[in-house]
Amino acid sequence: MATVSPHVPVLVETLCGSNVTLYGLRMFGHVVIVQADGLPAYAQYQRPDDMGCVSHDTTFQDLLDSQKERLQDIEIIQTQLKVIKWQACPWMYLQRKGRRLIEPPRNRKMYSVAYPAWATLIEEEDIVLTKVIDLYHRQGIWKGTPVEFIRGWNDDYLRHIEQGMRAYRQLKRNDLDFSFEILGHVVNDGKIVGYVTEQMTGRMVEYCDRAIVYSAVARLHSAGLTYTSFCDTGLMVCDGQVKFLNLAGVRPVTDEHDMKLDWEQVEDLFAPDRRGVPNMWRAPKDAEDQFTVLTIVPDPDRLFESTYFSMTQILSVAFQKWQEKCHRDDVRRDRRTRRAAAREDWDVSTVCSSNGALSKAGSSRATSILSDAPSSVSTVARFHPYGAIMRNRIQIFNDGIETSTVISEGTRTLVASSRGVSLAPS
Repeated sequence: MATVSPHVPVLVETLCGSNVTLYGLRMFGHVVIVQADGLPAYAQYQRPDDMGCVSHDTTFQDLLDSQKERLQDIEIIQTQLKVIKWQACPWMYLQRKGRRLIEPPRNRKMYSVAYPAWATLIEEEDIVLTKVIDLYHRQGIWKGTPVEFIRGWNDDYLRHIEQGMRAYRQLKRNDLDFSFEILGHVVNDGKIVGYVTEQMTGRMVEYCDRAIVYSAVARLHSAGLTYTSFCDTGLMVCDGQVKFLNLAGVRPVTDEHDMKLDWEQVEDLFAPDRRGVPNMWRAPKDAEDQFTVLTIVPDPDRLFESTYFSMTQILSVAFQKWQEKCHRDDVRRDRRTRRAAAREDWDVSTVCSSNGALSKAGSSRATSILSDAPSSVSTVARFHPYGAIMRNRIQIFNDGIETSTVISEGTRTLVASSRGVSLAPS
């Protein structure tokens, strides 16, 4: 999948809760978060104790409504791209009523990572983004070296960053090589916002790795630690060694129940019915750059795929109207073509002829039909599908042979024709 140009604004992730909606945008190598109120489809179920989670009471219709509401939000964002300060303002608010984006009155206070740094401090702007797997896990180049960039973009994920740093040090103190090496701490405005690791090579865990995973669980427990992501998405195998993808999931053991949960996860991961079933999750090196293009450009090569919506839903209103006009023009041309062909088929000589021979009786009856039609109506109008003549045309089947019959308004004279069958009166 082609990587989008850094000069093209894209939507990289959407997170919806009962009381908040977050849109992650990327352009010029920077990520900006646009915050909006909860989608009306979900907000109606909001409770004070739901922790922002979407209620299980939502219906399928609520899901469809939420998608339409997200598209409306994205349309507003698309019209306000020029007001975003990509480097100076990493957080903005969406005002649906005013259909605009507004900057926070002052820098938004985020959770501050308090765990002490031990590695190189790297300015965020020194990392050139090459791929955004999600807002938390990104990839880029630092000093010419491909790296994994783990970035805390809200309070919860900044706490994950702090826990990941603590877990890394705990693993190293116990001589456990279950993590990729942290090369440095990423700072923004003097505060730690993430860390950079070596490139995550290798593959995702498979059923054949059962022995080394069981060994890793035993070693981890012997060091008094537990891991909450013993699953097909949280484990990798690199050079025959187990690696943890979610460092924030490494915690000290509080009781035997924690260790029991680890073993239950591992037993479920390597259940007998999963033998031979491949892991469908992609390793970070094979992950796709997820985005939805937010701009319309004439070059078709610049219209990239969307992970969240089809391009016809994301395109601007002007482009949608242009598409609708082209569709209407095509329908009209097709309709005119079919009408012209129908007029030829409904010609009197064709209706009354069989095998190229026009019977005298058929000719006289056709003349009778035309004479019965109102004289003020044109020939084209009379033979229109809903005109004075053809609206009384019916299809009859005689021994499996389709026959067209015209019933005149006045005399109710029948003029019948059939392909390959002579219908002249006997």
